[in-house]
Amino acid sequence: MPLSHTIAGIDIGTSKVVVAVAEPTAAGTPRVVGAGMARMRGMKAGAIVSFDDVAQSVTAAVAQAETTSGRTITSAWVTISGTHVSCENARGGTTLTSHPHEIHEVSDPDIQKALAAARPSPSEIGREVFLVVPRTFTVDGVRGITDPIGMTGHRLDAETHVVTGSTSQITNFVRVIPPEIRVHEIVTQGLAAGESVATVDERDLGCVVIDIGAGTTDVSVFIDGAIWHTAVIGFGGQNCTNDIAYVLRAPVLEAEKLKVAHAHGVPGEVDAEPSLAVTLHNRSLNHVSRRLVAEIVAARVVDIFELVRAELGRSGLVGALSAGAILTGGTATMPGIDLLAEQVLQMPARVGTPGAAVNLGEAFRSPAFAAAIGVLAYGTRVELASAPARPVRSGFGFGAILDTIRRMIGPGDAVGARPQPR
Repeated sequence: MPLSHTIAGIDIGTSKVVVAVAEPTAAGTPRVVGAGMARMRGMKAGAIVSFDDVAQSVTAAVAQAETTSGRTITSAWVTISGTHVSCENARGGTTLTSHPHEIHEVSDPDIQKALAAARPSPSEIGREVFLVVPRTFTVDGVRGITDPIGMTGHRLDAETHVVTGSTSQITNFVRVIPPEIRVHEIVTQGLAAGESVATVDERDLGCVVIDIGAGTTDVSVFIDGAIWHTAVIGFGGQNCTNDIAYVLRAPVLEAEKLKVAHAHGVPGEVDAEPSLAVTLHNRSLNHVSRRLVAEIVAARVVDIFELVRAELGRSGLVGALSAGAILTGGTATMPGIDLLAEQVLQMPARVGTPGAAVNLGEAFRSPAFAAAIGVLAYGTRVELASAPARPVRSGFGFGAILDTIRRMIGPGDAVGARPQPR
């Protein structure tokens, strides 16, 4: 059943906040009708360090999005990042009937019970479950079921991807959103980016989406069409800028301009003549080569990919990534970054831009907008599943959870067992 209302996504990054507004089409994909963007202040490596500054940036981007779209934003899907984010895969289930000789048709309440059992409690004080993504279901031992509604059996089990984060950071992410906007759900930037840049085939075959933002790098592994692993590395494009500023003794704004204009994943292909005039802190000029700038950036990006490789090794899922790596985020616009990724990660790599999942103009077809556009695609898909003609399944009461967070009370817990790695 098509949705008749607009959907908004708010992507809160370290260097910028993007608010996109869309209308679902008859095909079920969102069509962007307006957007707003503001420079972010008050964030460091994906964490809020100045509440007022972040709130002002978000408010400015929301106002711009409302002006360009001609719509009033009353609810939104919001992205989150930061090294406080971690994940685990869980399993839990429910008996469908109390009588051993009876069979029961699976309904939405049964799915909710199974998902509740597959939502483990955080093991540390000060952490909250903020995202539970259903991966697959099992009915009477038959595994790999994506939609059990209407099936019959005695027992239903669910496998979920559970993401947790710092209670204080989650609460603050909700509170920086203008109070008149209801937060549907908080989604990791990596999961959102995967929605917009990874194809169905890639997610089925197994791929890793590497979203390199300004302050963090989000790593999301998809296998058999579902997310299997989430991690956030505390390095990103801003570290490349800082390295340029340190090595060349240049102001950060000057270093950022050099990075955007001259970064390259294959420094050997760049001019080695000292043809760039760089303004230093004392306003004097220093002449350097484009190759030097490229070498500085490439060295830091290699460090990031090595950290990604180590994370994939810890996940135990490297052997399942037949479709390779998909690079996105602002840093992925660097020429030659795919070749650098292939060299370090030892797998095929490509640069991903928002594509078929969303109807959008050319201005948004950049890796820098992957998470902002992807959260719209994610929200549209979940809301379509929640339409009256189809009972809600994947939402799992997230709006209620976030409303509870607004009241500074943690959500309830349920216990499930972790499945064995594939």
